[in-house]
Order: sequence, then structure tokens, then C-alpha cells
Amino acid sequence: MDKQYKAVIFDLDGTLINTLFDLQNSMNYVLEKKGYPTHTYEEIKNYVGNGMQKLVERALPQNVDSNIVNDCYNKMVAYYGGHNCVDSKVYDGMEDTIKKLNKQGIKLAVLTNKIHTSALKVIDHYLKNQFDIVQGDDGIIPLKPNIDGVEMILNKWNLKTEEVIFVGDSCVDIKTAQNANMDCIALEWGYCDKNKLYGQNATYYANSAEDVFKIVMGEKLN
Repeated sequence: MDKQYKAVIFDLDGTLINTLFDLQNSMNYVLEKKGYPTHTYEEIKNYVGNGMQKLVERALPQNVDSNIVNDCYNKMVAYYGGHNCVDSKVYDGMEDTIKKLNKQGIKLAVLTNKIHTSALKVIDHYLKNQFDIVQGDDGIIPLKPNIDGVEMILNKWNLKTEEVIFVGDSCVDIKTAQNANMDCIALEWGYCDKNKLYGQNATYYANSAEDVFKIVMGEKLN
């Protein structure tokens, strides 16, 4: 390994920060108010990754009327928007890794399927002033694995795909990188089932934040 990258695009949930407790609490709050069954941490873990709309759809009973889905979605966006920095936590070593990459002059961005306003708030609360760009679901740029968000970031940086690496914890993230013909690091600590993750042929797999730093800097892993 001797290739050093000029920039990194990070996923957010399950990659930089464990946000599941706040997502679970917010989703269950909405479900309780509507009289629907609530979900465990592991169940919510299986529902995330494709945006808030899909989370709500998966958390609700099957064949619920679309008007109810939309109402629950709006309530979830509103409630989570005010309760997204309660029990979330940066993964061990990630803050130090982000700071070290910044010191090395590596450009950093976040590309997430999380609602854009919530993404901005969470990053500002937990990893303030560490990223050049934070892009979430703003209703304009299509969600991952669509590559419009990647291309937007590359254009702002004026960099080529081979100069940038994507870091994420899910099959969606790996697919996004593959769709963009970009190298990627799949993280073993996130929300995705490990067997599914290993079946996606990521460029690299990392089980620590230090591994991420080494891969980005072109250093050999132990």
C-alpha cells in the first residue's frame, strides 16, 4: 500500500457517529404517539441506511396508508431534529483520526442520506469545524448510492475520483463508491451485517479509526 489520497468522503451514521440511540428513541416516540409497536435497537439498526423516509416506512406495520406514513415521516423529522444530539456518540478514535487527517492537509467531506439539517446539527455538535463540506438529504441531490452528491463534492474540490476515497459502514456506501469508480474503505464497526459487508468487495476493510488514517495516508496496515 503506497497510494496516498488527497481527500476523503465520509458517511455519517454508523461511520463517524453512532446515532442509533437517538434514532431509536425518536422513532419509538412517534410510533407510541400513533399507537403502533415500537422497535429494539437491533431492529432500528436494520432499518437505517436509505434515508429517513425508508426508516419510517420500515418501522411502521406493513400496508399502512400512505397518508399515515407521510404524517409519521413529518413527525419523525420534526422530533428527531430536536433530539439528535442526546445519546449519540463519536466512535472510538474517529475524532483523533479526523483531526490528524486535517493536520496532514487532507480535504474532508461528509455525504449522508440523513436529513440535511440534522446532518449539519450533528456534525456541528460532535465534530465541529472538521469538514470542508457536509451534504445530507436536502430534497435536491438524490440519495446514495446515486453519485450526484459525490460529483458535487469532487467538483467543489476540483479533484478526480482516483484522488479521493470513500469511507462508510454499509453496502450503500460501498455501492456509491463503486458507482463513482472510487476506492472505498468499509468499516467493520457500523450498522451493516458483516457477512453482507464482506460480500461487497470494498477496496479496503478497516476495524479501527487508526486503520482508516493509515489507508488514507498510504501506510501499511499491521
